[in-house]
Amino acid sequence: MHEFNKVLDDLENIDIKMEEEDKALIILSALPKSFENFKDTILLGRQSSITPEEVQELNLHPDSENPETIP
Repeated sequence: MHEFNKVLDDLENIDIKMEEEDKALIILSALPKSFENFKDTILLGRQSSITPEEVQELNLHPDSENPETIP
């Protein structure tokens, strides 16, 4: 996450802004294949857009059945 935030800061320094939902989608797409069902559930089960903070919160409280976290 630190490296991702650094890249976002670098982009903002050259006046490139990203929508919060785009940031969240990038984070989700970087998850390993073992998270495929998790990603589908998050993306297809939402009524509204997702934020990077929500993705990070999901990572901080992993499901007991899947103890992996975002690398």
